[in-house]
Amino acid sequence: MGDEKTPIEPPPSYDDASPAPSQSGGVGARQGPPRPPVLLDLPALNMIRGKRIILASSSPRRRQLLAQIGLTDLEIVPSTVPENQDKSLGPFEYVLATADQKARNVYSATIDSPKGEPALVIAADTVVSTHMGQILEKPRNEREHIAMLKMLRDQDNGWHKVYSAVVCMAPLESAVDPGYAVETHVEETAVKFDTSVTDELIVSYVRTREGADKAGGYGIQGLGSILVEKIEGTFDNVVGLPLRATLQLIEKVIIDPDVPAEVTDAAQNSAGIQTLLDAEREAQKIVQRAREYRTKRVKDARSEAQKEIEEYRKQKDDEFKAFEKEHSSGNKAAEEQAEKDTQKQLEEIKAIGKKTGPTVVEDLIRAVLTVRPEVPNRMEGSETTA
Repeated sequence: MGDEKTPIEPPPSYDDASPAPSQSGGVGARQGPPRPPVLLDLPALNMIRGKRIILASSSPRRRQLLAQIGLTDLEIVPSTVPENQDKSLGPFEYVLATADQKARNVYSATIDSPKGEPALVIAADTVVSTHMGQILEKPRNEREHIAMLKMLRDQDNGWHKVYSAVVCMAPLESAVDPGYAVETHVEETAVKFDTSVTDELIVSYVRTREGADKAGGYGIQGLGSILVEKIEGTFDNVVGLPLRATLQLIEKVIIDPDVPAEVTDAAQNSAGIQTLLDAEREAQKIVQRAREYRTKRVKDARSEAQKEIEEYRKQKDDEFKAFEKEHSSGNKAAEEQAEKDTQKQLEEIKAIGKKTGPTVVEDLIRAVLTVRPEVPNRMEGSETTA
């Protein structure tokens, strides 16, 4: 996650008794070209200086961090294997497995190169994890990027963790299997986002695209620092490479590998030591099988849960269909019975009409045509009075 700032010129020597005047008369200006930075004088770095050193990563931030300890002439050979480790692994196991895969892929691809066997291969991987253990890598699009940063701000009061794994491989002088030494390290840093960061600021930061190529979607060494309130652990680990731990791995794998020359020489003549080495490899296999078994159990549990959900859903669907069929059949029978009753009543009305219709018509005609004049009561009274 970032570029480390370096001074434009190295600091003045302790031997400078007084600052030299500048050409313009100022104080502190240096005469002549700037001196090159002084390299760390360490046995491990001296042993590999000028030799083929490969960084199995295209990250400019890791390259800049390694330059701080004097590893400037690096050969960049990114790993070609897909980073598709099982997400059911914990973040510690996941990041270590990914970095180890990168290192072994690049080492095997470059060991027979015309340039010669590499003196050192360095690989690293970084992931961000929520407090629930969800692994966050690089965002795939702007929407996912915004959602990722909002989640880091809102969950667990802004706290999350950054894991960086480093793997160093170097060839052994002896021919004892596997022919190389490997050292690994995983570092953890807790990072707290400022919970008062607004959605507007997050969207604005995402659109700078600074965090688009970074695990977790932000770069603490750059503009992304405006999102961060504080950290607990090493800063360069959040950037992408814990430098102190990396230097320790280099010293271990170059000067004091797990299988030093004197031990390998004795191992060729000692069945006891060979047995111990075999036992160690067998123990590693057992651990690997245990990890695979645990992963399988997690997958099986998920599959069983999904199966139970599907069975329950099917059961409820069947019950609903049966209920629907039962009640829809009853409604249909009722409709048919009502239709029959209606038709019956209509037939009865028609029969009555046929039977009494003519008589009713005759009565109506007779009532209309028969005239019976009657004197109103009021008129009768008037005549009597007169």
